[in-house]
Amino acid sequence: MAIDAATSQGLYDAMKGFITAGGNSPHSPLYEFGKDYQTLLAALVAFGAATLAYFGATAGVRESRRQGRLQTSTSRLGLFVRVRAAANSARSAAEYLKMQVDAWFAQLPTSIKSPDVPAETWMGWQANFGLATAAEFDEAWKSVEAFPLTAVNSLRSLTVCSQQLGMLATSGVGKPADIAQASIARNALGQVATQAGNLVKILDLEIEQLGKAIAKSSA
Repeated sequence: MAIDAATSQGLYDAMKGFITAGGNSPHSPLYEFGKDYQTLLAALVAFGAATLAYFGATAGVRESRRQGRLQTSTSRLGLFVRVRAAANSARSAAEYLKMQVDAWFAQLPTSIKSPDVPAETWMGWQANFGLATAAEFDEAWKSVEAFPLTAVNSLRSLTVCSQQLGMLATSGVGKPADIAQASIARNALGQVATQAGNLVKILDLEIEQLGKAIAKSSA
């Protein structure tokens, strides 16, 4: 509801008329009060009218801003939920695969300095490297500004390790792999398991807080 200057003047005139109608006597208390404080009353009426006009004119702007904040929060929540699910899945796969790679390293005879990973064993690992990666990590890194600062290192590590595992999955298919490749895979899997676990914890808290904020804003 917008109130202009003419309306403000009308409100003042109405109040003045009400005061002067307080009695025929020029010494009426109501009349004397209005006479003594008419400038102040005019200012108060004008201020009140301007305040009402301001809030009426800006109501749409405030609602638009609220809707914008709600949309941003909802988008962030969706991103966090997707990345959290991907991180949890990658963590489980990386932990399982690393156990297999660790077991292979543990059984190596000390007499062999640079053993190769048998083709059959390497192919088995390669078939599952993709389970420890996720396209959502690249998506998250491209939108890193949406994430809390505590998640940045984990996201960067997961992005790099996913790329490494992706390359190893297609490197020398059907052939033995050297121990350097096995070491890279072992390290990358360990990083995925650790950093994905950290990311899940961080996002669990963020998802809870965002959910509450969205519910409050929508109420």
